[in-house]
Amino acid sequence: KEKGYHPHILQSSLSLTSERSKSEIAKKLASNYDKITEDEANDIVEQLCVRVLALYRGGEPVVELYTCDEIEPTHFKVYPLIVENEINLIFGEGGSGKSIFVLALAIIIQLPWEHNPLNLSPRKGKVLWLDWETSKKTMGHRIKLLNTGFGLPDLYISYRYCVTPLADDLETIQQICLENQIDTVVIDSLGMACGGDINTAEVATRFFQAFRSLNCTGIIIHHSSKEHIKSR
Repeated sequence: KEKGYHPHILQSSLSLTSERSKSEIAKKLASNYDKITEDEANDIVEQLCVRVLALYRGGEPVVELYTCDEIEPTHFKVYPLIVENEINLIFGEGGSGKSIFVLALAIIIQLPWEHNPLNLSPRKGKVLWLDWETSKKTMGHRIKLLNTGFGLPDLYISYRYCVTPLADDLETIQQICLENQIDTVVIDSLGMACGGDINTAEVATRFFQAFRSLNCTGIIIHHSSKEHIKSR
């Protein structure tokens, strides 16, 4: 073997706080690599989990913002509607066409479709649609109709049918975003994705903390009642 060559041992994922998950990984490591015992593998996995959790819980580092720094212009994923790397809320009454409109935005981003009839300027991205409202069949039908109506080339949008609130399903969604290089996530819709009353501070905070951890552009669809819209 060449000097410095290291054989592939294991590629997997685990829950950093699950004793069962850590034990299973350690067993696989010891089984696949005969130079360490299972006890040694357990020690390695435990130390890695402790250090990764410490880094995660420490949060982002402090940075210094100087008044002499050059001010960068705001970047848009879809100019002038969707700000890049921020959470963008699309809301209105039920049945007003919010999901269809956002699906059109997703298509514009995914292609990207620069000469679109809405005169919007997109930056290319990969979209993940998280759906708590309809189904794969319904969304497939909608994207097919839009694609045919606009006369566009074949395309795809990553789609996931969702039941569990975002915060409770976060680890899986983070993994999906990493594996598929997702930079834009659509939430349809906010109320269902929260798993509770969005008007309460605890529910809202939990949702938005979870979403921020995805570190991507967010397009969130929210249903508002007529009374709520009038009051604003």
